[in-house]
Amino acid sequence: MMRKKVVLDAGHGGHDPGAVNRAMGLEEADMALDVCKRARDLLLPYVDVIMTRDDDRFLTLSERAAIANKTGADAFVSYHFNSASSPGTALSYEGFTTRGQNNSDRLCNAILRHHGKLSPEQKLRADRADGDIDKEANFAVLRNTACPSCLIEGEFIHTSHGGRLIANPTKRQAMAEAVKLGVLEFFEMSSAGLTDEEVLDIIGCIESSCQDLREGLTGV
Repeated sequence: MMRKKVVLDAGHGGHDPGAVNRAMGLEEADMALDVCKRARDLLLPYVDVIMTRDDDRFLTLSERAAIANKTGADAFVSYHFNSASSPGTALSYEGFTTRGQNNSDRLCNAILRHHGKLSPEQKLRADRADGDIDKEANFAVLRNTACPSCLIEGEFIHTSHGGRLIANPTKRQAMAEAVKLGVLEFFEMSSAGLTDEEVLDIIGCIESSCQDLREGLTGV
């Protein structure tokens, strides 16, 4: 049986840093690439992984979609970190697919569900109008990709509490684990997933490493 192929697309890069948290020295491009590299390492025992970029380089949206199409990918996951005008935006994550119901929704929703399990302190920004939790948008990187595809916004990078969460490598590992588990669920490779006990172990590890984050959020 041929191995499934997934393309992991770290947003931005090169001259385009994406959203930034200047106070903490964080750039979306760097943090998204870190999550994608971690997800690649987790997924490689089970599926073939193609990175649109594995270093700090710029790719157009068309080039990113073309990589998935030329390699015959079975799934495409673009990873980003969000920004907004409000400095008090609560800890939250979200996922996007193209408009209409298709396999992209199934891929996106699987990743979002696992993200929620592994990062319970974050709130899902969901659009349940069409019966599921992903949002719909006409993003070119998704629209031009032939396979099921989604875009994940792991957290808001511009806030102090969001920045502290993203800067924590254990939290980025949990985000990568959510991508892995969601992709494997989408490919119906549930036997490669985590047991409930393993999920609890990961959450416990996250909790112990995030004491400073929880204290920093008091009163926010």
